[in-house]
This record gives sequence, C-alpha cells and structure tokens, in this order.
Amino acid sequence: MYRTGAACCSGTKRQGYSNSVSNILFTFAFSLFTLITFAACEEPFNPIQHNDQYPFSIHGYLDASQDTNWVRITAVRDSLFLEEPAPLDAVVTLEHIESGESAVMNDSLFRYEGGYYAHNYWTDMKLEPEQSYKLTVQRSDGVESLATVTLPPDYPLPQIRPGRFNRDTLIVNNVQRLVDVRVLYDVYYHWSELTTSEDVLQKFTFKQQVETLSDFQHNQRRIMINVQFHLDAFPLIPIRHTIKKNEITVFSAGPDWIHFSDLDENLISLPEGASNIEGGSGFLIGVISKTIPGSQHPP
Repeated sequence: MYRTGAACCSGTKRQGYSNSVSNILFTFAFSLFTLITFAACEEPFNPIQHNDQYPFSIHGYLDASQDTNWVRITAVRDSLFLEEPAPLDAVVTLEHIESGESAVMNDSLFRYEGGYYAHNYWTDMKLEPEQSYKLTVQRSDGVESLATVTLPPDYPLPQIRPGRFNRDTLIVNNVQRLVDVRVLYDVYYHWSELTTSEDVLQKFTFKQQVETLSDFQHNQRRIMINVQFHLDAFPLIPIRHTIKKNEITVFSAGPDWIHFSDLDENLISLPEGASNIEGGSGFLIGVISKTIPGSQHPP
C-alpha cells in the first residue's frame, strides 16, 4: 500500500514548547499517528555510518487507546530513502506475551514531504493496559530484530480548568510516567469573504512541558497551558481565520520509557545509542493516550 504523509508541520515551533525527547521518539512514531495526524514532520531514520550488526531499526509506540497502531520499520542502511524503495524483506509480528495471541502487521509505504519514503507497519490487534507485547521483525534469512514492551496502567480522563487571561490548567491523575502533552488546533484561513471554497486548513501542534506542578501525595499533575501563547504563534496574515478544533492529548508511558532529556539528540539515533531493540536499533514503548477538547477562547 502506498500513501502520502500528511503535512503536519505547518504549525509554529516556539522555544520552551519543543522537547528533544518527543521530537525524536514520538515524532518517529507520532508520525505514524497522523497519518493519523502527526507523523509527516520527521525524516525516516538514517544511520550516520554503515553498520552490518543491526538488520532493522524500529521506531514507534504501542497505544492501548488506539484502534490501529503504527510502527516504522527501516532496513538499516547508509543512504537516505529518496527513491521509492523495493518491498521490505521483513515479516513483522506482534505477540501478546500473556496469552500467546499474535498478529502479522501490514506494510504501508508512505511518502513524506521532502521526498522521503518509509515503511510503516500497522495492526488493529487490540492492546490492553498493563500487558506485555513482543514485536519481531524477521528477514527471509532468519535474522531478526525485536522489542518487548509493557503498557502502563489505565488512568482517568484528564480535565481542563479554564483560567483567566487565556491561561488554563490541565489536571492529570494517577499517571506515573507522564511523557508528553500536546495541544492541537485546526485553523481555517478564509481567503474570500464570499465563499468557503477557498478556505485553507492549517494544523498547529504545541508541545507542553509536562513537569510543571506535581502533587505526589494525591498522584496528580497540573500542566499550565498558555493559550494566548498559542494564539500569538499563528501566522500574522491579514485575513479572517476560524479555529475549528482544539484538542489536548496526554501520553502516559510504560516502564520501558527512559528519560531522553539527559541524552544527546544525535546519540539516540545511532545504533550504538539508547535503544531497547534486541538485534537492532531504535526505540519502542508502550503508552496510553487520552484526548480531550481544549477550552474555548476567542481568537
């Protein structure tokens, strides 16, 4: 299957709302979600130097909240995928450790902005909180790369508490590893006063700092969301615009998560860098995401 990646990078990045942790790990996989919305922002994984030790790189996450999960699989090589690649010599299997149930994942070839290609494997296998799953990528000669991850416990739906001066508070309860919070806006720019046929959709995604305030006694986290900061970041185009959708997504990770903020950004992408892939490179984690509507503020 051949698909074209969505253009999700039309939003504006601002200092303080960008985190190398998620830009490297989550956009590798969130890129798969925004095919679903996020993913077309990042280039496919490309090792800096040739290494025959690792047949595959695996980047992504398994989310119990999603009906379909996507994982990017790349044959480790020393060149960029600037031309449409041949079918990947790989069979990708996802196994539920506790029950032994397994599913063969489906390959989809995506073309991203900039002309890059990537193989994104997907499955609609049902995933459960606090369960372990093994993802195996096997080549026809029997060589394989694999990863085993455990999903986190489920948690209540987060709540948004509107505040004064376009500053809101996001309340997240009973999450041990809160690893990412994103605020998404769908903004339509109206190029004509007389018709909506020329309206142009732009998507803006803002990453929030997740360690703002914590009440460990009540296992509660409070994330401050400066909506005015977001509104000010929209392009200053002298035409009307309408915010059609405002959503907040929270991600809780399982025990396989590591604190990438202490690691060098380039090290994470190297085969010798931080990885939980056996016989390969990259990173796979288990998460549970929750999405709620953001509070409504005037543009």
